[in-house]
Amino acid sequence: MEKVDIKHTILNYILKCSLKTQRAFFLVLFLNLILFFNGFAQVFELQRIKSQFQIKPTFDLRMDTRNSFITNRVAKIKSAKVGLDYNNVIKVGIGLNLLTSTLQRRLNSTDTQLSRLKFWYISPYLEYNFYHTKRIDISIPINVGIGKIGYTNINKVFTTIISNSTVAFVYEPYLIGNYKLLSTFAVGAGIGYRISVFNNNGINQQLSSPIYIIKTQFYLSEIMNRLKKID
Repeated sequence: MEKVDIKHTILNYILKCSLKTQRAFFLVLFLNLILFFNGFAQVFELQRIKSQFQIKPTFDLRMDTRNSFITNRVAKIKSAKVGLDYNNVIKVGIGLNLLTSTLQRRLNSTDTQLSRLKFWYISPYLEYNFYHTKRIDISIPINVGIGKIGYTNINKVFTTIISNSTVAFVYEPYLIGNYKLLSTFAVGAGIGYRISVFNNNGINQQLSSPIYIIKTQFYLSEIMNRLKKID
């Protein structure tokens, strides 16, 4: 009997599905992971979480990158975060997030220039690190943000024109693992989902999307601590 590679078969099936079906699949998968780990935390970790807020926090300074999709096109979001780190278990703070990918389109059939999509948002964040060793961290970060989305182009006199700008609300839960190569540098991977609500206002873009993360991360707070010791 021919051996069937179940993992390969399932992966091929997912890749052949429509993008909408793929998004639904990843959303359901991620929500199940969240529910599982949430239940785990409630039963085994609740006391541990509470105790972390009794510990004096350190500064949490980070820069990272998340990959996602905007209307079937790959979109990269870069963020800078500043907050408080409670014993590397609970992290809270605020971040600035910016779309850095170049996504362009003509807003009208008569346009001779392409307009570039601009998207940014400010997001308070909460991150729970439920598994931690010297090298490995696995955590559940949640971002809740508000920002703006719109189009920009530069006219003949090099003046930036903003078109169809509107407010956007963002909710991003995801699961991520980091592996520290150095005390100041790590590589990581994760999955999640971005839910975004905004008045279309001529934007004609789909912001809600799966998030996938393959990243490098610099621990700025650790770098600053090392520089202080040198001084």
